Amino acid sequence: MALWCIRHRPELATPEGFRGVILRLNDAHGTANTDSSGYHHTITVASLAAARAVHAEHHGTALHAVLAALLAGPFGRPDWILSHWSKDLLFSVDARRGWVAPDLAPLRF
Repeated sequence: MALWCIRHRPELATPEGFRGVILRLNDAHGTANTDSSGYHHTITVASLAAARAVHAEHHGTALHAVLAALLAGPFGRPDWILSHWSKDLLFSVDARRGWVAPDLAPLRF
């Protein structure tokens, strides 16, 4: 969804734009947005940045090929984010509610 928004709806491909999309999607599916479930701001911002970086590397490429590249690269691993954040920090209420900088390694795109 992030790649599609980056390409076709750039006004939604911002942290605040994506926050609104995810909150509405969670509400529609009955997922509570609380301090322990639902929307997570730090993960959203980091994931958008990763998607934006891969999209930029593949400028002009069909979107399905960009997605394949993202999934085949380091950001396709489900645990990539834990190379940058400790679990305690990443899953804190502060990180869920707002942006918290990585404590293990800086993000480099």
